[in-house]
Amino acid sequence: MADSVSVRDQLYPPANETALGYRYVYDNTHRLELQLEKGGVRLATYLTDCSGSAAF
Repeated sequence: MADSVSVRDQLYPPANETALGYRYVYDNTHRLELQLEKGGVRLATYLTDCSGSAAF
């Protein structure tokens, strides 16, 4: 989870930004996709732990 905190400052736009431009999206798409992937792995691990089995 610490990695999520470390990229937070990179992904969130400055507070005074009212619109996200093309450059922002271009620069951050890879980071966003990586964070979503990590979240999916965390969720799968959590669900596996809750079910008490190695596979569904």
